[in-house]
This record gives sequence, structure tokens and C-alpha cells, in this order.
Amino acid sequence: KVIDSADLTLGPDESTTLTLSPGIGAGEPESLAYEIRAYPSSDSGVATTIARGSSIARAEAARPSIRHFSIPPSEDWLGIVPALSRRESKDGEQTLRVEALVVAGSAVSTRNWIVGIDDLQGDPVSSHPIVLRSRSRGDAEGLSATAVFTLRSSERNRATSGTLWLAEISENATENANNLAVADRSGAQRDRQRDREIDRIALTEIPLFQSRLRILPDSIAIEPEHPFDGQTVFVEFDVENAGRLASRPFTPALYDKAPLSGGRPLEARIGDGKSRGGPLEPGQRQRFRLRWDPFENAGEQTIWIGLDGGAKKAGSNKEDLARSVSLHVRTKAKLARGETLLQRRLGPDGKIDYWLMGEVLNSGETEALNVIVAFYRSDIRTAENRLGEVFLQVVPAEQSVMAEFHWEPDPARDFIEGIAQPEPIHEIRLKGSQQRIIRLAQEMATSSRTSP
Repeated sequence: KVIDSADLTLGPDESTTLTLSPGIGAGEPESLAYEIRAYPSSDSGVATTIARGSSIARAEAARPSIRHFSIPPSEDWLGIVPALSRRESKDGEQTLRVEALVVAGSAVSTRNWIVGIDDLQGDPVSSHPIVLRSRSRGDAEGLSATAVFTLRSSERNRATSGTLWLAEISENATENANNLAVADRSGAQRDRQRDREIDRIALTEIPLFQSRLRILPDSIAIEPEHPFDGQTVFVEFDVENAGRLASRPFTPALYDKAPLSGGRPLEARIGDGKSRGGPLEPGQRQRFRLRWDPFENAGEQTIWIGLDGGAKKAGSNKEDLARSVSLHVRTKAKLARGETLLQRRLGPDGKIDYWLMGEVLNSGETEALNVIVAFYRSDIRTAENRLGEVFLQVVPAEQSVMAEFHWEPDPARDFIEGIAQPEPIHEIRLKGSQQRIIRLAQEMATSSRTSP
């Protein structure tokens, strides 16, 4: 737990002296060791924290660039400091590296000791002799040594739930060594003279150093936010290494469903829809932009982002490696022809003007651009019967627009008594397209309902 802290700001080549008070409260057991951490804070200052034991190491495991210092609480103390020891598991390797730091006060003699690992049943897995050597800690002198274990395959599996212990090598322990103030993890004193064992901790108390790649959900962005059917979609997101070791290279990609549930990569017409990432140092992020070129994908869609390659061999969980984002894909513009109306209006010169009104309906969820409405004298759509056209820059989604055309009838063929009167109609097409829309909207709706 954190027992004291201080904030300060340091410029280049500056130094200062801090006074922290790691006091022991009434009835509180003496800790195994103290630890001081200095790391950059969010306001660009430096936050310095002093804490006891190994709990702070787990709480702050994701913070990068942390410096550690240990202070033995008493001269005659000897034991393993889990907060400053480490387990290291590299991506893709079936090995576990354990660095166990043993710290002693200056009153402890520099005799030889042994550090070992037992499995869950208490059977030995591995052991190494160590020699405590002098090391300066500020104004005080202390003793320390590091035992390094490299456990492979079966040894690693046995040691996962095992314990780490410290004992004397000599069969005849001296009075001084046997009467050391030895504390267990709860701080209680206990005499281990009968088995010459000085300290024992669970291996899981030692901080685990490994990479941990994760997709940051708050960083996911879709471009465009509201695509239409068949439009290329770009997905941007950040991948962060939240672990304590550098990651291996990895491969992010887009999937149609959860990758672990059989998801298939989404199609990209340029490239393979994947990217290459990493390696990432602890705390480092990398931005990615992947594309999806869909076909007939209107409606509600879910895109999955997955990490493959080295990411699967790191200390990441399922949520780290796969994230989903939902979006609504609009239907394309769907134009239809409404009724054609003929209006007679009194012009400013007192004469009657003829106006043709052609309704254009768009039932799609996407606006239609550059729409041409052509008017004909009758449903016989020949060049001779063509009256003219109107250009509509936009027909909004799920709305209708009325195209108006000023028609000047031909006295030689229009509105002649005894001859069939003109029955104007209009047709619709997009600029640059050869497709003509001449059926009425209700006819198209009926056809779509009755089509097999």
C-alpha cells in the first residue's frame, strides 16, 4: 500500500531532495522491504511514491519507465523482495525466466545461501546458490544477490503454482543466521531454525513481465460514419502494448464476425485488408487504418477487429485481441417516377402558360445527385415527342421532389379540336447513366412485392 507521496517538477539537469515518512503505525507489522517509485505524472511533473511490500508493483504494473529502489527496514533483515524480483514470459517461447532478488541488512554476514523453486506438491524444480554482496542504497550499505532461473516446458508448468524459497547452504547454521528477524508475507515473525529455511513466497507474488497487446475501444473510428451500400469503409484504431516487455510483430485485420468464432477476413480490393504492426515497446501505441470494400451490405453491420500473429502468444486476453464496432449502412438511392401533371397558369402578359410537373421519389437512404428529368408529349418516347428536360442537383433521401418544365405547345399538333390531346409523361435518369426510369412508383412497389 502507498504510505507517503510527493509531487515535484524537475527541469533538465536539476535535482532536489525529498523527505518521505514511511512510518509504521501502532500494531502494524514491520514490512519485508520498502520501495520508492518515481514516474512521469499526467501534469508533466514527477510523482514519487513510497510503498511497502509487493502490492504496489501489481497495482502499477502497466506504468512504463518506473525506477525501483529498495530499503531494508532493519540491519538484521534477510529475505526475498518480490516487488523487485521479476518473472519474464516472452511471446512464443515456452520458457519462464525468474529473477529473484534477495536483500539483506548490513549486519548480515556475507555467507553463501541457496534459492530454489518447489512445485505445488513441494517437490524441487530448480535451485541456485547465491553470494550476498555489498551494494550501496543511498546513505546505507546493504547486501543483495539475484538468482536467475530459466524454466522450460515441463519445469515451467510445475513451477507456475509453486513457491520460491531462501535457505542456508551450510548444514551447521550459525547462531547469528538462525536468529535473523524473518517475516512471512503477513509480517508475522517465525523461527525456521529447524529446516534452515529463511524465507518462502508464492511464485505468483513476483510481478510477471510480458507483453500485452490490446485494441483500445475508445480509439475506434469509422470513415465515413454513415456509409451507403457498397461504399468503401475505413476503420481506424490504436493498438497498445500494456505489458512490461516489448511485443513481437503482429497482424491486425477486419473480420465479418469474432475471429475466435470462425470469422473470415473482410474483402479489400486494394491489398489484402491486413496490416503489419510492431514490435511495440511497453506503453507504446500504433495507429492503423484498414479498408473494407463491401458488396450489397445495406442494413445493420458489425465489423470485428482482430489481432493475429505475435499478439496471440502474448499475455493478452480475448477482449484485448478482438473488438467489434456496429454501424448502419444506408441503402443506395432508389428513384421512382410519380405522376405527371399539366398545369395552366396565367402569365404576366395575360396569356395562359403551360407547366409540366414531374414527381421524382427517392425511397433509398442515400441522396440522389445529378438527376435529369425528361418530358415527352406521350408515352411514345421518341426524339420527335421529346419536349425538354430539367436538371435536379439533388433528390434528398426518403423524400420526393417536383420537377417543373415550362412547355410551349405546338399549335400545329397540340390542343387541336378533333385530334387526340397530348398526354405528357416524364422519365428519370442519373447524369452519365443510360438507365431510364419510366414506371410509376406504385407499379415498382407492386412488382417488388410479387417478384419471386
